[in-house]
Amino acid sequence: MYYEAFRNFTIDPDTGVLRIVGELDREAMDPELKGIIELNVTATDKGAPPLSTAVTVTIVVEDVDDNTPVFKDSSYKLNVKEGEKGVFVGSVQAEDMDQEFDRISFSILEGSFGSFIIRSYEDERGGGYLGNITVDPDIELDYESENKVFTLKVEAADLGQHSSEVTVKVFVLDVNDERPVFEPPTVTVTVKEDIAPGSLVGRFTAKDRDGNHSLVYRLESLQCRCNGSIEACGGFVLEPTGEVRLDLEHTLDYDQCDQVWMEAQVVDEYTEKGENNSATAGLMEINIEDVNDNAPQFIVSDSVFVVVSERASKGMPVARVTVSTDMMSEWEE
Repeated sequence: MYYEAFRNFTIDPDTGVLRIVGELDREAMDPELKGIIELNVTATDKGAPPLSTAVTVTIVVEDVDDNTPVFKDSSYKLNVKEGEKGVFVGSVQAEDMDQEFDRISFSILEGSFGSFIIRSYEDERGGGYLGNITVDPDIELDYESENKVFTLKVEAADLGQHSSEVTVKVFVLDVNDERPVFEPPTVTVTVKEDIAPGSLVGRFTAKDRDGNHSLVYRLESLQCRCNGSIEACGGFVLEPTGEVRLDLEHTLDYDQCDQVWMEAQVVDEYTEKGENNSATAGLMEINIEDVNDNAPQFIVSDSVFVVVSERASKGMPVARVTVSTDMMSEWEE
């Protein structure tokens, strides 16, 4: 029952005319009454004894759209993972105190850039309407793009076009979905043939656009140019960190092998979606540099016997000796 509803009405005792003396507010009434107020009116004559009769007067207070929708919160912050089309992001909630004009529709006024959709639903838990925000079914948000945060201006409007606005910030969360890439794709290094076993030769480097990643490098192939022909070989180790080292049990010899090609793959162990390895292998070209590490040796011949006359002049050639070397011509002097 409308609280003390009779106080809002008065009746002329002579004419029986009912008048409103207080302000009526449909929203202050119990919604189950549907705006109905029932007044019990009694009419009494002046006879002796006086006789009276009673009647119930039903008054219906019609609702007027005089309230504006109000959002439950002054602002909203929502999170959504990148790369998921049509996914649910979150809800805003608003309520209109009007009893017959309380239906609310939501719309995104700005800030979406075509990436989000909002739909209105009656809150089955009671208390207004929900505006459910989803990613557009044709859109994949990309954390690696410039749009990591969207600032949406959302409007709630009732049937009478009373409206209010609220700011909704949508934060795009990173999903590990990018493939690592070798940078640079090819590395060229030069090492001297006398480097110690276990020494660092070079390093593969790769980049991953995902903020959270763990890159591991793996050997794909190793080939050497030895004695003029290219063949599979060993002698070099690729560490998971991308470092390339000379094997602890291996030494280099320029006179045997002068060039090495190592192919490697890089894998992101934190990949959540898509391929976890690089699309193309990385290549390291290792050029082995000669060092002067072989002393020349005389070629001994038993047939060499020299007789020199005591009259031989100064500077006169008397014989030739021959030496051999395994070194390049730059050292053969």
